[in-house]
Amino acid sequence: ALVKVYGNLGVVYQKLEQTDQAIEYHKVSLEMAKELQDRLSEGKELANLGNIYRDKGEWEKALEYHKVALNLCKEGGGNESAIAKQLAN
Repeated sequence: ALVKVYGNLGVVYQKLEQTDQAIEYHKVSLEMAKELQDRLSEGKELANLGNIYRDKGEWEKALEYHKVALNLCKEGGGNESAIAKQLAN
């Protein structure tokens, strides 16, 4: 449950355009998801990080995060519409 809490905090900071804070919370959530071997949550957090870098205009970095996120979401059992929604946020 803490994975989601930290991820949600990252989203809040992202919406407030406080990208440094958003990145930190998403990275904490990502590390927790890795420890739990929760592939779907890992993918979601990588997609969130990719979205932040996309918004910052760091296209190459964003693309790399999104590629890994897509693969992890597929491994974690996410369906295509859920994956597309996450990448489009």
